[in-house]
Amino acid sequence: MAFLCTFNKLVLFAAALALTATSAAAQAKPGCQSHCGGVSIPYPFGTGGSCNISRRHFIRCDTTVNPPQALLRYPVTMGYAEVRVLHISLDGYVRISSSGDIGSVCYTSSGRVSDSSIGLYWLYEFAISHTRNKFTAIGCDTIAYITSSRIGLNYSTGCLTFCGSVNDVINGSCSGIGCCQTAIPKGMRGYEFNFDSRRNHSSVLSFNPCSYGFVVEDGAYNFSVSDLSDTSFNKREFPLIFDWSIGTQNCTEAQRDTQNYACKGNSACIDPDNNAGYLCKCVDGFQGNPYLGCQGKERYTVNFSSIADSFSGFKCWEKIADINECETLKPCSVRGTCHNTAGSYSCSCPTGFEGDGWRNGTGCTQTKPRPQNFTILIVTLVLGSSLGLLVLIVGDGIKDEVVAVAQLAQRCLNLDGRLRPTMKEVAMGLERLRTRHGDFIPTDQPKQFELFVRKSTESWDFTTFSTEHYTNCSITSTSESDVRPLMLDTI
Repeated sequence: MAFLCTFNKLVLFAAALALTATSAAAQAKPGCQSHCGGVSIPYPFGTGGSCNISRRHFIRCDTTVNPPQALLRYPVTMGYAEVRVLHISLDGYVRISSSGDIGSVCYTSSGRVSDSSIGLYWLYEFAISHTRNKFTAIGCDTIAYITSSRIGLNYSTGCLTFCGSVNDVINGSCSGIGCCQTAIPKGMRGYEFNFDSRRNHSSVLSFNPCSYGFVVEDGAYNFSVSDLSDTSFNKREFPLIFDWSIGTQNCTEAQRDTQNYACKGNSACIDPDNNAGYLCKCVDGFQGNPYLGCQGKERYTVNFSSIADSFSGFKCWEKIADINECETLKPCSVRGTCHNTAGSYSCSCPTGFEGDGWRNGTGCTQTKPRPQNFTILIVTLVLGSSLGLLVLIVGDGIKDEVVAVAQLAQRCLNLDGRLRPTMKEVAMGLERLRTRHGDFIPTDQPKQFELFVRKSTESWDFTTFSTEHYTNCSITSTSESDVRPLMLDTI
C-alpha cells in the first residue's frame, strides 16, 4: 500500500510537470515557435509571419550560434539595432543584454586620454523602464550623468562618487563611495553619457584610472572594489529592461476597434504608465496568455495504464481547478472563511461573528451576547447575634424571589416572637431559593440592601413591611458589579 501511494504521488507529480510544460508552450500562438534557445516566446511576440502581432514584436531566432539566441530588432535614430533577449514577460517588459552600452572616460598623469560617452539613442517603439532600471556610475573622482539633448528632450539625471583611498570603498555598497546609483526619468527612450572630474583622477590614479556610467536592471549589478581598477569594464554586459505595449491607442480607443483589439477572453485592458499603447491582463480567477484567451476551470485526463505491466489498467484523472485565490491571495480575515469559486472567491464570518469577513474590510467581530434580564440580589438574614446567612438570587422573573425573601424577612422581624420562623425554617426557605437560583455568599453592606428591599416592597405595596423594627435581622444588597465571594461570617 505504501508503495502504491508513493507511486500515485510520483504519477501526479509527473502529470503536473507535463501540464506545466504544456501551459508554458501554449503561451505561443498555436502552430508557432514557442522557444528560441532557452527563451520562451509568448504571443504577441513571435518569430515571423502571423506568429507575432506586429513587426515591433518580431523575434529573430539566430540558429547559427549554439545555443540559439533570441534577438529583438527595433528601430533607432540611425536605422535598426538588434539586442539579445533574455526574457519576455507578459507583464509588459522584456529583459535584454546590454552589450557595449557602457560610457567611460579614462585618465593618465597627463590628463584625460580617452572618452567613450556613447549612449542608447532614440527608441521609437519601446521605453526604457523607469521602475526596473537604475543609472549607475563607478569611480573615485567621478561626476556622471545622462542627458537627452541630442534627441529633442530636455532632461538630465546622474550622481557623483568620490573616495580618497581604496580602503574607503566597501564591496556591495553603491551609496556614493566608489559607486553611486539613481533613478531614471519616466518615459525615457534614449540617452547619452557625460562625465566630469574635479582633479582628473590625479589623486586616485593608482587604483582608479577610469570613470564608468551605465543603465542597468535594478539589482543586477553588484559593485566590487576591483571594478575601480578594471580598464576593460566597459566591455561587460548587463541586463536592461525595456517596456513594451500593443499599438499606440489607449484602452478606450483600442476597445472601440473590435477587429484589432488584442485582449481576448477573460482578460482586461490596462493603460501602461511608461509607454503609449495598451496591455492585456487576465482577470482574477483566470490564468494564461491574455492575448490568446485566459483559462479558468479545466479538466485534464491522464491515462497511465501502459506505464508498467504490473500496473495494467491503472488510471489517474487529475482535475486542475481554476486559481484558488483563497490560497494565493488569502483575502479573508483571521476569523473569516474563504470560499473559492470558478473565477472568483468570497469571504464570510462563522456563527457568532458579524462583518464581511474580508481582510481589508470589516473582518469578523464576535457578536455581543444578547442582554439578559439578570438581577443580582444578595440577602443577609441575621438571626439573633450569632449567625449570618446570605442568599444570591440570580435569574429572570426576579420579582417572585424578592417577594419571597421580603416575606421571609417580614416574618423574621415580627415583634411577636411566637410568629417568627425558627432557624431551621429560615435555612430551609433560603436553601430552596439558593438551589433554584444561586449560591450562598456573605456581604458586609447591610444599608444598601435595606434601602433596596424598602423600595422594592413599597412598590409592591407591602405596607406591613417596615424597617423600623430591624432588631434581630438585617438585610443588605449590593450591585452586580460589586459582588465578590467571601467566607461565611458570624456577627
